[in-house]
Amino acid sequence: MPQTIFGAFLDAPTSDNGLAQMMSADASWIHLPFSWSAVEPQAGVRNWAVVSSFEKILRTATSNQINIIIYIQDTPGWALKAGYTCGAVAQNKFPDLGRFLTDLVTRYSAPPFNVKYYELWSEPEVSGFLGCWGDPSDLTYYGGGYYGEMLKMAYPVIKAASPSAQVLFAGLLLDCNPAICNDDVKKRSSRFLDGALLNGAGNFFDGVSFHAYDIYQLALGQYYNPGWNAAWNTTGPVFLAKTAYLRQLLAQYHVSGKYLMNTELAVLCGRTGLEAPCVTDDHQKTLATYIVQGYAAGIVDGLRANVWYSVGGWRGSALLDGSQKPLPAYTAFKNARTRLGTATYVRSITEFTGIHGYEFTNAGHRIWVLWSVTAAGNPHTVSLGSLPWAVYDLYGNSISQSTSLNVGLEPVFVEFGS
Repeated sequence: MPQTIFGAFLDAPTSDNGLAQMMSADASWIHLPFSWSAVEPQAGVRNWAVVSSFEKILRTATSNQINIIIYIQDTPGWALKAGYTCGAVAQNKFPDLGRFLTDLVTRYSAPPFNVKYYELWSEPEVSGFLGCWGDPSDLTYYGGGYYGEMLKMAYPVIKAASPSAQVLFAGLLLDCNPAICNDDVKKRSSRFLDGALLNGAGNFFDGVSFHAYDIYQLALGQYYNPGWNAAWNTTGPVFLAKTAYLRQLLAQYHVSGKYLMNTELAVLCGRTGLEAPCVTDDHQKTLATYIVQGYAAGIVDGLRANVWYSVGGWRGSALLDGSQKPLPAYTAFKNARTRLGTATYVRSITEFTGIHGYEFTNAGHRIWVLWSVTAAGNPHTVSLGSLPWAVYDLYGNSISQSTSLNVGLEPVFVEFGS
Protein backbone atom coordinates (compact mmCIF):
# COMPACT_ATOMS: atom_id res chain seq x y z
CA MET A 1 0.00 0.00 0.00
CA PRO A 2 1.42 3.43 -0.87
CA GLN A 3 2.56 5.40 2.16
CA THR A 4 0.76 8.67 2.80
CA ILE A 5 0.43 11.17 5.67
CA PHE A 6 -3.09 9.94 6.54
CA GLY A 7 -3.39 8.49 10.03
CA ALA A 8 -5.61 8.20 13.09
CA PHE A 9 -5.40 7.60 16.82
CA LEU A 10 -7.17 4.32 17.60
CA ASP A 11 -9.51 4.49 20.58
CA ALA A 12 -12.86 3.19 19.39
CA PRO A 13 -14.65 0.87 21.89
CA THR A 14 -14.09 -2.22 19.76
CA SER A 15 -11.73 -5.18 20.04
CA ASP A 16 -9.37 -3.59 17.52
CA ASN A 17 -9.89 0.05 18.66
CA GLY A 18 -11.26 0.96 15.22
CA LEU A 19 -8.39 -0.45 13.16
CA ALA A 20 -10.68 -2.21 10.67
CA GLN A 21 -12.46 1.04 9.79
CA MET A 22 -9.18 2.88 9.31
CA MET A 23 -7.87 0.05 7.15
CA SER A 24 -11.00 0.47 5.04
CA ALA A 25 -10.13 4.16 4.73
CA ASP A 26 -6.59 3.22 3.60
CA ALA A 27 -4.92 5.01 6.50
CA SER A 28 -1.13 4.78 6.47
CA TRP A 29 -0.53 5.48 10.16
CA ILE A 30 -1.94 4.52 13.53
CA HIS A 31 -1.01 6.04 16.88
CA LEU A 32 -1.25 3.93 20.05
CA PRO A 33 -0.32 4.36 23.72
CA PHE A 34 1.82 1.81 25.56
CA SER A 35 1.68 1.31 29.33
CA TRP A 36 5.16 0.91 30.80
CA SER A 37 3.68 0.66 34.30
CA ALA A 38 1.41 -2.24 33.29
CA VAL A 39 4.24 -4.25 31.73
CA GLU A 40 6.82 -3.52 34.44
CA PRO A 41 4.91 -2.96 37.70
CA GLN A 42 8.06 -3.93 39.61
CA ALA A 43 11.57 -3.11 38.47
CA GLY A 44 12.95 -5.86 36.26
CA VAL A 45 9.71 -7.84 36.16
CA ARG A 46 8.08 -7.97 32.70
CA ASN A 47 4.45 -8.93 32.15
CA TRP A 48 3.94 -8.85 28.39
CA ALA A 49 0.69 -10.80 28.71
CA VAL A 50 -1.14 -7.64 29.77
CA VAL A 51 -0.61 -6.15 26.29
CA SER A 52 -1.77 -9.16 24.27
CA SER A 53 -4.72 -7.27 22.73
CA PHE A 54 -2.39 -4.37 21.92
CA GLU A 55 -0.03 -6.78 20.18
CA LYS A 56 -2.87 -8.27 18.16
CA ILE A 57 -3.59 -4.78 16.79
CA LEU A 58 0.10 -4.34 15.94
CA ARG A 59 0.22 -7.61 14.02
CA THR A 60 -2.89 -6.76 12.01
CA ALA A 61 -1.67 -3.24 11.22
CA THR A 62 1.77 -4.43 10.15
CA SER A 63 0.35 -7.17 7.94
CA ASN A 64 -1.58 -4.42 6.17
CA GLN A 65 1.51 -2.20 5.76
CA ILE A 66 0.33 0.45 8.19
CA ASN A 67 2.98 2.46 10.03
CA ILE A 68 2.69 2.27 13.81
CA ILE A 69 3.67 5.00 16.26
CA ILE A 70 3.95 3.74 19.84
CA TYR A 71 4.19 6.22 22.67
CA ILE A 72 5.04 5.56 26.31
CA GLN A 73 1.89 6.49 28.18
CA ASP A 74 2.92 6.29 31.81
CA THR A 75 5.71 5.62 34.28
CA PRO A 76 5.64 3.00 37.04
CA GLY A 77 5.64 4.50 40.52
CA TRP A 78 8.98 2.95 41.43
CA ALA A 79 10.69 4.86 38.59
CA LEU A 80 9.24 8.32 39.23
CA LYS A 81 11.32 11.39 39.92
CA ALA A 82 10.91 12.71 43.46
CA GLY A 83 7.92 15.01 43.77
CA TYR A 84 6.15 13.58 40.70
CA THR A 85 3.07 11.37 40.65
CA CYS A 86 3.38 10.66 36.92
CA GLY A 87 5.68 11.12 33.95
CA ALA A 88 9.23 12.17 34.75
CA VAL A 89 11.67 9.35 35.43
CA ALA A 90 14.18 9.73 38.27
CA GLN A 91 17.73 10.10 36.97
CA ASN A 92 18.94 7.13 39.03
CA LYS A 93 16.22 5.09 37.27
CA PHE A 94 17.43 6.00 33.78
CA PRO A 95 19.33 2.66 33.57
CA ASP A 96 16.04 0.85 34.33
CA LEU A 97 14.29 2.87 31.63
CA GLY A 98 17.13 2.03 29.26
CA ARG A 99 16.75 -1.69 29.93
CA PHE A 100 13.00 -1.46 29.43
CA LEU A 101 13.42 0.44 26.14
CA THR A 102 15.92 -2.17 24.97
CA ASP A 103 13.39 -4.92 25.60
CA LEU A 104 10.50 -2.91 24.12
CA VAL A 105 12.31 -2.04 20.90
CA THR A 106 13.90 -5.47 20.53
CA ARG A 107 10.46 -7.05 20.86
CA TYR A 108 8.48 -4.69 18.63
CA SER A 109 10.96 -3.76 15.92
CA ALA A 110 11.17 -7.41 14.85
CA PRO A 111 8.55 -9.47 13.00
CA PRO A 112 5.63 -9.92 13.35
CA PHE A 113 5.30 -6.38 14.73
CA ASN A 114 7.85 -4.36 12.70
CA VAL A 115 7.28 -1.13 14.64
CA LYS A 116 9.58 1.68 13.58
CA TYR A 117 8.42 4.80 15.46
CA TYR A 118 8.83 5.26 19.22
CA GLU A 119 7.55 8.37 20.95
CA LEU A 120 8.81 8.97 24.47
CA TRP A 121 5.70 10.15 26.32
CA SER A 122 2.98 12.44 25.00
CA GLU A 123 2.62 16.14 25.84
CA PRO A 124 5.59 15.88 28.24
CA GLU A 125 5.66 19.61 28.95
CA VAL A 126 2.45 19.35 31.00
CA SER A 127 2.81 19.24 34.79
CA GLY A 128 0.74 16.90 36.93
CA PHE A 129 -1.02 14.93 34.18
CA LEU A 130 -0.69 13.81 30.54
CA GLY A 131 3.04 13.45 29.72
CA CYS A 132 3.86 14.95 33.09
CA TRP A 133 7.53 15.89 32.70
CA GLY A 134 6.71 19.58 33.17
CA ASP A 135 8.57 21.29 36.00
CA PRO A 136 6.90 24.48 37.33
CA SER A 137 10.05 25.29 39.32
CA ASP A 138 11.96 25.76 36.03
CA LEU A 139 11.11 29.40 35.37
CA THR A 140 12.28 29.39 31.76
CA TYR A 141 12.00 25.99 30.06
CA TYR A 142 9.59 24.12 32.36
CA GLY A 143 11.74 21.02 32.62
CA GLY A 144 12.77 20.66 28.99
CA GLY A 145 16.43 20.34 29.89
CA TYR A 146 15.76 17.34 32.11
CA TYR A 147 13.70 15.65 29.41
CA GLY A 148 16.69 16.25 27.12
CA GLU A 149 18.90 14.37 29.60
CA MET A 150 16.57 11.40 29.28
CA LEU A 151 16.75 11.57 25.48
CA LYS A 152 20.54 11.53 25.57
CA MET A 153 20.34 8.23 27.44
CA ALA A 154 17.39 6.73 25.53
CA TYR A 155 18.39 7.48 21.93
CA PRO A 156 21.57 5.37 21.76
CA VAL A 157 19.83 2.57 23.68
CA ILE A 158 16.98 2.45 21.17
CA LYS A 159 19.34 2.62 18.19
CA ALA A 160 21.42 -0.21 19.63
CA ALA A 161 18.29 -2.35 19.89
CA SER A 162 17.22 -1.48 16.33
CA PRO A 163 19.32 0.85 14.15
CA SER A 164 16.31 1.62 11.94
CA ALA A 165 14.06 2.60 14.88
CA GLN A 166 12.95 6.22 14.87
CA VAL A 167 12.95 8.19 18.12
CA LEU A 168 10.39 10.96 18.37
CA PHE A 169 10.63 13.97 20.63
CA ALA A 170 7.34 13.43 22.45
CA GLY A 171 4.12 14.91 21.11
CA LEU A 172 4.43 18.54 22.15
CA LEU A 173 1.23 20.29 23.20
CA LEU A 174 2.64 23.74 22.31
CA ASP A 175 -0.32 25.45 23.93
CA CYS A 176 0.68 28.89 22.66
CA ASN A 177 3.34 30.72 20.70
CA PRO A 178 5.84 31.92 23.33
CA ALA A 179 6.28 35.17 21.40
CA ILE A 180 2.64 36.19 21.92
CA CYS A 181 1.62 34.18 24.99
CA ASN A 182 0.27 36.12 27.99
CA ASP A 183 -0.13 33.07 30.24
CA ASP A 184 3.16 32.54 32.09
CA VAL A 185 2.76 28.78 32.61
CA LYS A 186 1.73 28.15 29.01
CA LYS A 187 4.57 30.35 27.78
CA ARG A 188 7.19 28.48 29.81
CA SER A 189 5.79 25.06 28.94
CA SER A 190 5.82 25.98 25.25
CA ARG A 191 9.58 26.54 25.56
CA PHE A 192 10.13 22.93 26.69
CA LEU A 193 11.82 22.01 23.41
CA ASP A 194 14.12 25.04 23.77
CA GLY A 195 15.29 23.63 27.09
CA ALA A 196 16.09 20.24 25.60
CA LEU A 197 17.94 21.78 22.65
CA LEU A 198 19.86 24.13 24.90
CA ASN A 199 20.91 21.06 26.90
CA GLY A 200 22.39 19.45 23.80
CA ALA A 201 19.62 16.99 22.96
CA GLY A 202 19.43 18.01 19.28
CA ASN A 203 21.31 14.90 18.14
CA PHE A 204 19.18 12.52 20.20
CA PHE A 205 15.90 12.35 18.30
CA ASP A 206 14.97 11.73 14.66
CA GLY A 207 11.77 13.71 14.40
CA VAL A 208 9.52 16.01 16.39
CA SER A 209 5.99 14.92 17.18
CA PHE A 210 3.53 17.66 18.10
CA HIS A 211 -0.20 18.21 18.56
CA ALA A 212 -2.38 20.84 16.91
CA TYR A 213 -6.02 21.53 17.72
CA ASP A 214 -8.32 24.25 16.48
CA ILE A 215 -11.61 25.26 18.11
CA TYR A 216 -14.96 25.29 16.31
CA GLN A 217 -16.36 28.83 16.14
CA LEU A 218 -19.98 27.66 16.09
CA ALA A 219 -20.47 28.45 12.40
CA LEU A 220 -20.00 26.37 9.27
CA GLY A 221 -16.35 26.11 8.26
CA GLN A 222 -15.07 28.43 10.97
CA TYR A 223 -12.38 27.56 13.52
CA TYR A 224 -9.54 29.29 15.35
CA ASN A 225 -6.69 28.91 17.84
CA PRO A 226 -6.05 32.16 19.77
CA GLY A 227 -2.77 30.89 21.26
CA TRP A 228 -1.24 30.96 17.79
CA ASN A 229 -3.29 33.71 16.12
CA ALA A 230 -4.58 31.06 13.72
CA ALA A 231 -7.99 31.06 12.05
CA TRP A 232 -9.92 29.48 9.18
CA ASN A 233 -9.82 32.65 7.04
CA THR A 234 -6.22 33.74 7.72
CA THR A 235 -3.60 31.07 8.47
CA GLY A 236 -5.68 27.94 7.99
CA PRO A 237 -5.20 24.99 10.39
CA VAL A 238 -3.05 25.90 13.38
CA PHE A 239 -0.46 23.20 12.71
CA LEU A 240 0.93 25.37 9.90
CA ALA A 241 1.84 28.04 12.46
CA LYS A 242 3.32 25.40 14.74
CA THR A 243 5.49 23.78 12.06
CA ALA A 244 6.83 27.20 11.05
CA TYR A 245 7.74 27.83 14.69
CA LEU A 246 9.34 24.41 15.15
CA ARG A 247 11.44 24.71 12.00
CA GLN A 248 12.63 28.16 13.04
CA LEU A 249 13.50 26.88 16.50
CA LEU A 250 15.45 23.89 15.20
CA ALA A 251 17.34 26.18 12.82
CA GLN A 252 18.10 28.57 15.68
CA TYR A 253 19.88 25.75 17.49
CA HIS A 254 21.56 24.55 14.26
CA VAL A 255 19.67 21.25 14.38
CA SER A 256 18.97 19.89 10.91
CA GLY A 257 17.57 16.79 9.25
CA LYS A 258 14.55 16.39 11.54
CA TYR A 259 11.09 15.61 10.18
CA LEU A 260 7.82 16.76 11.75
CA MET A 261 4.76 14.64 12.57
CA ASN A 262 1.42 16.02 13.71
CA THR A 263 0.30 13.13 15.89
CA GLU A 264 -2.92 14.76 17.13
CA LEU A 265 -5.01 16.75 14.65
CA ALA A 266 -8.61 17.86 15.16
CA VAL A 267 -11.05 20.72 15.48
CA LEU A 268 -12.69 20.60 18.91
CA CYS A 269 -16.10 21.72 20.14
CA GLY A 270 -17.16 22.59 23.68
CA ARG A 271 -15.81 20.89 26.79
CA THR A 272 -17.41 17.52 26.10
CA GLY A 273 -18.51 17.64 22.46
CA LEU A 274 -22.08 17.00 23.58
CA GLU A 275 -23.12 20.67 23.87
CA ALA A 276 -25.93 21.78 21.55
CA PRO A 277 -23.68 23.51 18.94
CA CYS A 278 -21.51 20.38 18.78
CA VAL A 279 -24.23 18.01 17.64
CA THR A 280 -25.40 19.98 14.60
CA ASP A 281 -25.08 19.38 10.88
CA ASP A 282 -22.90 22.49 10.61
CA HIS A 283 -20.48 21.07 13.16
CA GLN A 284 -20.27 17.75 11.29
CA LYS A 285 -19.72 19.60 8.02
CA THR A 286 -16.99 21.69 9.65
CA LEU A 287 -15.17 18.55 10.83
CA ALA A 288 -15.30 17.19 7.29
CA THR A 289 -14.17 20.54 5.88
CA TYR A 290 -11.28 20.72 8.33
CA ILE A 291 -10.13 17.21 7.44
CA VAL A 292 -9.88 18.05 3.75
CA GLN A 293 -8.10 21.34 4.44
CA GLY A 294 -5.83 19.78 7.07
CA TYR A 295 -4.64 16.85 4.99
CA ALA A 296 -4.19 18.95 1.87
CA ALA A 297 -2.16 21.49 3.87
CA GLY A 298 -0.18 18.70 5.57
CA ILE A 299 0.98 17.41 2.19
CA VAL A 300 1.94 20.94 1.18
CA ASP A 301 3.81 21.47 4.45
CA GLY A 302 5.83 18.28 4.12
CA LEU A 303 4.61 16.48 7.25
CA ARG A 304 5.65 12.85 7.52
CA ALA A 305 2.35 11.98 9.20
CA ASN A 306 -0.88 13.77 10.07
CA VAL A 307 -2.83 11.78 12.64
CA TRP A 308 -6.49 12.51 13.38
CA TYR A 309 -7.51 12.50 17.04
CA SER A 310 -9.47 10.41 17.15
CA VAL A 311 -11.50 7.50 15.77
CA GLY A 312 -13.66 7.38 18.89
CA GLY A 313 -13.60 11.15 19.33
CA TRP A 314 -12.68 13.78 21.88
CA ARG A 315 -14.75 16.94 22.31
CA GLY A 316 -16.75 16.20 19.19
CA SER A 317 -13.94 15.00 16.91
CA ALA A 318 -15.14 11.42 16.27
CA LEU A 319 -14.86 9.70 12.92
CA LEU A 320 -17.36 7.01 14.01
CA ASP A 321 -20.63 7.33 15.90
CA GLY A 322 -21.65 5.41 19.01
CA SER A 323 -22.60 2.41 16.87
CA GLN A 324 -19.22 2.54 15.12
CA LYS A 325 -20.81 3.72 11.88
CA PRO A 326 -19.04 6.29 9.69
CA LEU A 327 -19.72 9.96 10.40
CA PRO A 328 -19.31 12.62 7.68
CA ALA A 329 -15.78 13.27 8.96
CA TYR A 330 -14.83 9.64 8.26
CA THR A 331 -16.26 9.85 4.73
CA ALA A 332 -14.30 13.05 4.12
CA PHE A 333 -11.13 11.40 5.47
CA LYS A 334 -11.56 8.43 3.15
CA ASN A 335 -12.28 10.64 0.15
CA ALA A 336 -9.31 12.94 0.83
CA ARG A 337 -7.09 9.87 1.14
CA THR A 338 -8.37 8.59 -2.22
CA ARG A 339 -7.91 11.92 -4.01
CA LEU A 340 -4.72 13.19 -2.36
CA GLY A 341 -2.99 10.28 -0.65
CA THR A 342 -0.18 9.93 -3.17
CA ALA A 343 -0.50 13.39 -4.70
CA THR A 344 2.40 15.79 -5.21
CA TYR A 345 2.03 19.47 -4.39
CA VAL A 346 2.40 21.89 -7.31
CA ARG A 347 1.29 25.34 -6.14
CA SER A 348 -1.10 27.37 -4.03
CA ILE A 349 -4.16 28.65 -5.88
CA THR A 350 -4.52 32.38 -5.24
CA GLU A 351 -6.07 33.70 -8.43
CA PHE A 352 -9.67 33.67 -7.22
CA THR A 353 -10.94 36.34 -4.84
CA GLY A 354 -12.10 34.92 -1.52
CA ILE A 355 -10.94 31.41 -2.46
CA HIS A 356 -8.02 29.39 -1.15
CA GLY A 357 -6.72 26.10 -2.47
CA TYR A 358 -3.89 23.97 -3.76
CA GLU A 359 -2.96 22.27 -7.00
CA PHE A 360 -1.58 18.73 -6.92
CA THR A 361 -0.68 16.09 -9.45
CA ASN A 362 -1.70 12.47 -8.99
CA ALA A 363 -1.52 9.59 -11.48
CA GLY A 364 -1.15 11.95 -14.41
CA HIS A 365 -4.05 14.21 -13.39
CA ARG A 366 -4.02 17.75 -12.08
CA ILE A 367 -6.15 18.13 -8.96
CA TRP A 368 -7.41 21.36 -7.48
CA VAL A 369 -8.79 21.55 -3.95
CA LEU A 370 -10.75 24.77 -3.46
CA TRP A 371 -12.77 26.37 -0.64
CA SER A 372 -14.02 29.81 0.35
CA VAL A 373 -12.31 31.84 3.05
CA THR A 374 -15.05 34.46 3.34
CA ALA A 375 -18.17 34.09 5.47
CA ALA A 376 -20.34 36.18 3.18
CA GLY A 377 -21.25 35.90 -0.49
CA ASN A 378 -20.95 32.14 -0.79
CA PRO A 379 -20.80 30.33 -3.05
CA HIS A 380 -18.33 32.15 -5.27
CA THR A 381 -18.39 31.33 -8.97
CA VAL A 382 -14.93 30.71 -10.39
CA SER A 383 -13.88 30.16 -13.98
CA LEU A 384 -11.84 26.98 -14.43
CA GLY A 385 -10.55 27.89 -17.88
CA SER A 386 -11.30 24.45 -19.32
CA LEU A 387 -13.75 21.62 -18.80
CA PRO A 388 -12.54 19.42 -15.93
CA TRP A 389 -12.31 15.67 -16.15
CA ALA A 390 -14.27 15.27 -12.91
CA VAL A 391 -15.54 17.32 -9.95
CA TYR A 392 -16.28 15.94 -6.47
CA ASP A 393 -17.59 17.35 -3.24
CA LEU A 394 -15.67 16.77 -0.01
CA TYR A 395 -17.36 13.38 0.48
CA GLY A 396 -16.52 12.08 -3.01
CA ASN A 397 -19.91 12.65 -4.60
CA SER A 398 -19.74 13.68 -8.27
CA ILE A 399 -20.66 17.21 -9.29
CA SER A 400 -21.60 18.11 -12.85
CA GLN A 401 -18.62 19.28 -14.90
CA SER A 402 -18.62 22.81 -16.23
CA THR A 403 -16.06 25.45 -17.10
CA SER A 404 -17.35 27.41 -14.08
CA LEU A 405 -17.79 26.16 -10.54
CA ASN A 406 -19.55 27.35 -7.42
CA VAL A 407 -17.20 27.20 -4.42
CA GLY A 408 -18.37 27.69 -0.84
CA LEU A 409 -16.97 26.97 2.59
CA GLU A 410 -16.97 23.22 2.01
CA PRO A 411 -14.03 22.15 -0.19
CA VAL A 412 -14.44 20.73 -3.68
CA PHE A 413 -12.04 18.61 -5.71
CA VAL A 414 -11.54 19.43 -9.39
CA GLU A 415 -9.62 16.96 -11.54
CA PHE A 416 -8.21 17.81 -14.94
CA GLY A 417 -6.80 15.40 -17.48
CA SER A 418 -3.08 15.14 -18.13
